[in-house]
Amino acid sequence: MGGEGCSFMKWSFTKFDDNCIINLPKDVFNKENIDILKNLIEELKDDGCKTFLLNMGQISKINDVGLGMILGLYKFSFYHEINIRLYNLQHYVSQIIFQTRLNIIFDICECDDEILTKVDSKVALVA
Repeated sequence: MGGEGCSFMKWSFTKFDDNCIINLPKDVFNKENIDILKNLIEELKDDGCKTFLLNMGQISKINDVGLGMILGLYKFSFYHEINIRLYNLQHYVSQIIFQTRLNIIFDICECDDEILTKVDSKVALVA
């Protein structure tokens, strides 16, 4: 598990190859936390990460502000030449994203996605 010794204490992440899973806290969708997330992503990008999977498992609700912040992250990723993918969406969050048709814009990982299979095999090798 990553995140040790960094200034992002409530953020946990796991790096593998040039990928990184960031476990988002449930209160991520405010200006301060989004700025912290962007700084963390920049730091990890400098460390060689190119694809970031945002684990949204702790987020059970989302509104227009949260959706707008995710859109902002996608714009951020475009300018920084990185990939951002969402995964582990709670039912309500997934429903809102699909109802607003933002699933066309957001890159959403499914459980059987190849990149997640790689993570599981790497974790199994470490255990």
